[in-house]
Amino acid sequence: MPYALHTPNSGETAVSLPTEIRIMIYENLLVVRKGIYIKELPGIYRTGVFQCHPALCKRDWSLANVQPRKRHARFRPPTLESLSKFVIQEKLGITAQSETGPIKNVAGMRKMLMILKNEQGPGIQYKIWLSILAMCKDVYAEAVHFVYRQRFTFADTGTLHNFVMLLGPAAREILGDIQILGWEDKRSITSGPIPAFSVLKDVVNLRRLHVCCSIGVPQDWAWVNVFPPRKTEPIPRYHHPTDMIASKIYRDCAHWLRPMFIQSGMHEIKQVLRLDKRNFMPVLRTSQNPLPAFTREMYQEMKTRFWAYLEILLAGNVM
Repeated sequence: MPYALHTPNSGETAVSLPTEIRIMIYENLLVVRKGIYIKELPGIYRTGVFQCHPALCKRDWSLANVQPRKRHARFRPPTLESLSKFVIQEKLGITAQSETGPIKNVAGMRKMLMILKNEQGPGIQYKIWLSILAMCKDVYAEAVHFVYRQRFTFADTGTLHNFVMLLGPAAREILGDIQILGWEDKRSITSGPIPAFSVLKDVVNLRRLHVCCSIGVPQDWAWVNVFPPRKTEPIPRYHHPTDMIASKIYRDCAHWLRPMFIQSGMHEIKQVLRLDKRNFMPVLRTSQNPLPAFTREMYQEMKTRFWAYLEILLAGNVM
């Protein structure tokens, strides 16, 4: 005798479960303790995004200092082959003695992505199951807050732009915590920070945006105005490194900062925007004596000047 399908009653739905059980289900399926890490997925015709292991999303500080190019070609980020050995074998625990074998080429990286997609392997603790949102409208309305209220960490500004462009108005209103590990990649016009912060203005309830990387300035020669300058290199006063940082932030984030400044003032910007401390630290040079230690008082003084100069830039362009 064949098995009969069990058809629930018309009044029994997923929302009919007790509230405590529904919250427990949402937290187990949609919440990651360390936040959600997003990285670009290169494609032939279109670049997408995918959730990845934190080790695959993190960007080393040395990548910001691009070596001089020997050929006239665009700078490209590290290839999948170069990332595979370090990220997969060492961080994800896949070694030559495992069933998957050593990963040496792009095919190995694709195999790793397939492992994560099939909900297997050591990266399963960082995976979320978004298929539950497609169950019904009631479940989506309840569970969508569990997804987008978490911290989202993006590999670079291009990934942030592609991710926000995929979100609807409801999801953009919930998104509140963002981290950026790479400021810009020179792959295309949409990889820079300006397009990313242009669409970020629609994220109206953003509580925290932490830039965990170098934004490209200051250069080491700019520190002659902070420490005793050398006679052979007179540098104008407007080359102060803190002013350069503020100018860079204003130029790249103006589409996001201006509406916030007009509506809430500088206090709201100070609460939301966080810059990594290394942006304010001096760079040692080989052509002069080592620079003095970067003290807390020096850091606070530079932050005060940074916010003051950024406010001047915003106030002078709101008309």
